Amino acid sequence: MINIAFVKFAGLSGGGTEKYLQTLAANLPKDRFSVDYYYTEAVPLIGNSFIHPATDSDRYSYMKDNNINLIEVGLDARDDRSGKHSDWVNTNFFEIFDPSKYDIIQTGRFGYKEFPFYKMDDCIFVDSIHSGGQCSIEHRENIKATVLLSKYHVGQGISNGGDESKIKIIPPIVECPANIHRYDARQRLGIPKDTVVFGMHQRVCDIIFSSIPIDCFKKLSGNVSYVIMGGSDRYRSQYSDIGNVFFVDFSTRVEDICSFLDMLDVYSHGRSDGEVCSASIIEALKNGLPVISHSALNNGHQEQIEGCGFFVNSKEEYLEAMTRLLDKELRLELGAKATKKYKSVYGLKPCIEEYVKLYEEILDPQID
Repeated sequence: MINIAFVKFAGLSGGGTEKYLQTLAANLPKDRFSVDYYYTEAVPLIGNSFIHPATDSDRYSYMKDNNINLIEVGLDARDDRSGKHSDWVNTNFFEIFDPSKYDIIQTGRFGYKEFPFYKMDDCIFVDSIHSGGQCSIEHRENIKATVLLSKYHVGQGISNGGDESKIKIIPPIVECPANIHRYDARQRLGIPKDTVVFGMHQRVCDIIFSSIPIDCFKKLSGNVSYVIMGGSDRYRSQYSDIGNVFFVDFSTRVEDICSFLDMLDVYSHGRSDGEVCSASIIEALKNGLPVISHSALNNGHQEQIEGCGFFVNSKEEYLEAMTRLLDKELRLELGAKATKKYKSVYGLKPCIEEYVKLYEEILDPQID
């Protein structure tokens, strides 16, 4: 049995990194892995105006339903003034964490020197890195693997000091069980079945707001609608008076996300800082949706969309892509390619198998 500890600040929120770790922990084979999941609440950040998403009750239930041993870590605040170490203030982590119990520590983080990991010299780490841009990658002998999310991300990681010999590509881990309860989201919103529906879902965050998708959508003619789940309040303030633009509350529940995707004909994505590899786009591919997105600071989503949608560099090109996807035959053609790409590159099973293989390779011949 391989014993793994997951350790994550605000680890039961519904953010992308947190869901990545939660889904990985829940889907490791239980006959081969024993998992403890250490998490804190989303406490105040000293010297940082960002408000981290809090524990999500649905994500807590998800972990409990999958029999994951949850261990809450006491914490009063996170001090972000000390460079990028993000030291924890008044925590009991080292009182309740026993490194001798674990073969591997799994993280999901930005890559810089970070508490409590830089104080855990007696542990073996697998780091999954979720930042793009110029965020450096920490070097320590006990970091045995650095998991990056895409080929684009690898290029960034190496240029930011990553050790190529330790890098492994495993994309975001997305779960949408075939037997999940689905409901008719179109009917709830009063959108007719013959309407071509564009849309996306996104966490509630002003920083990543992009005006491009709906600005372009407004110029479309015909029987069309746009729906956004979650997203910045700026979407609502700028587009609430447009009759065929609809808003759905943010949710991390799998049935809500799957039902939302079921009503779309096109996944019309936009994000001001771009993506290193988008979990929401993977969900769209799984659902057989053609995808449109635009270039930004990070452009890892270009390789996700290639062959099953349109990656554009301007509003004019975005509008052209939307106009082309009013053609049902083109949507069906690209949707079939999206499904195929999901199965071959982004499927849950192959991603979990890659992690299992990685853990076993790191520990061999220590495995019992």
